[in-house]
Amino acid sequence: MVNNKFNWVKVENPDEKDRAILRDTYEIRRDILDYAMDIHERPRVEIDTESNYRLFIYDSPIEPKFKGDISVEPIGLLISDHMLFTFTRKRTKYVVPMIENILNNPSIKDPSFIFDLILETMLQVTVKFFDYINSANRERTSIQSHLTHQANRDSINQLLGLQTKTVYFLTALTSNQEMLSVMQRIFKGKLTDFQGDRLEDIIIEVNQGLSMAQVSSSVTREVADAYSNLLDSNLNSTMKFLTIFSLILSVPNIVFAFYGMNVRLPFASSPIGWIISILISIIICILIWILYHKHFS
Repeated sequence: MVNNKFNWVKVENPDEKDRAILRDTYEIRRDILDYAMDIHERPRVEIDTESNYRLFIYDSPIEPKFKGDISVEPIGLLISDHMLFTFTRKRTKYVVPMIENILNNPSIKDPSFIFDLILETMLQVTVKFFDYINSANRERTSIQSHLTHQANRDSINQLLGLQTKTVYFLTALTSNQEMLSVMQRIFKGKLTDFQGDRLEDIIIEVNQGLSMAQVSSSVTREVADAYSNLLDSNLNSTMKFLTIFSLILSVPNIVFAFYGMNVRLPFASSPIGWIISILISIIICILIWILYHKHFS
């Protein structure tokens, strides 16, 4: 019991026994539970007119387990006139203390109204995206500072991991935006002035988050592409140098091979013939080097 107006049931990683209790005790439809606990469910609003349950699926940011991992997971907020159910997992359970703080915050107009509480939770989850996007920007700046001194594949891979993270943020915020637009249509004319204003605030914050994520994703992609092209250019230069170097080294072998043949050759009987053969090799090597710098440098 939260107060004299509604009860709060916190659900985290429920097993089949928990699902049976939710179905039998609280008369929650099986499909509603499936939506609420599906880790791949997109943000949506689902209304059960018979039991007056309203389900809100909302994407929330999480800390990835490793580079390039999924950085968002949905949370489920199920409400009726006198009940609140929160469906979270290990990495989204931070929403529970967030709701507790909202309930204890005297600045909230009236947390006893469950719908007000849902809107405030969505607002704070949306604002949390900003922290993760700013963290990604700081991480990108740190990687760039190292790349300025020495570009390497590990740093490029880190940038690609950041790019993946921001793409997840973009997708999640876009889905949240669509879900909020659906909420506006469904509850049009049914919200109080405070609730309507709060919903508008959430949409504004989502749009701001989208703008931040788009800029972050674009900058990260451009930086990663620029340094990747730089590495490819350096590799091409190295390969060209090694190719010409191997070609130069092959010239003396060719010249000396000719003079090792049992046939009459120029300067073969000269006492300085071996010096002449070396000079011939050196001259040919210099010509190849000059041609390389003239046409390929």
